[in-house]
Amino acid sequence: MHRTLDINGNESKWKENYKAKQRRFWQIFWFPDRRADKAVFDVISELLPLLKRDKNVVLNSIPFRMLSNFVKHRINQDLSKLKGFQFIIVSTSGYEYLSASEGDKFEEPKEILISPFIPLEKPNVSKHLELNANK
Repeated sequence: MHRTLDINGNESKWKENYKAKQRRFWQIFWFPDRRADKAVFDVISELLPLLKRDKNVVLNSIPFRMLSNFVKHRINQDLSKLKGFQFIIVSTSGYEYLSASEGDKFEEPKEILISPFIPLEKPNVSKHLELNANK
């Protein structure tokens, strides 16, 4: 899940960013769409052991940077109107959340990691032009 911070300092509500798809019977034999699920799972698996270490180790780790980039590219807003974004990793039992009044168990997602707000860098066009001019 992620939320954004706009240029006026307003935080958006949390939005679901990625949800593993429910599997079908035939996917026992063939499941090419599983690659994205597996990639996200593998990156989070690499990040989890780091959570026991210093915060700076986590924030500067390759898995954290990969997840940040993954989330950034799934923000469906005009990035020029945003200062930054934040993401949260949660775990669930895998069951849909139904209200307790319907007789089903209600389980809140378990928080694993909340990132700090990550600034969205504005492209530096003049620097890009200088680099191309030197080629």
